[in-house]
Amino acid sequence: EGLELRGPIPCSIGRIAGRYRMQIELLGTTPVEVARFLAEVREHRVFEGPLALGEAVAIDVDPTSLM
Repeated sequence: EGLELRGPIPCSIGRIAGRYRMQIELLGTTPVEVARFLAEVREHRVFEGPLALGEAVAIDVDPTSLM
């Protein structure tokens, strides 16, 4: 509730150093909502299971650019 998820979509720069990139935007009405969601994701390690060897997830809070 109070959060909007956009994506996943390919990044503007789709590959850097041989690694493909996808983008997901998480929008909230307050920073507290987003921070609470990210804390829960990190705590439950949602990203750990479905990743293949060599894949990674990076979370960029307040990115300066979406490129």
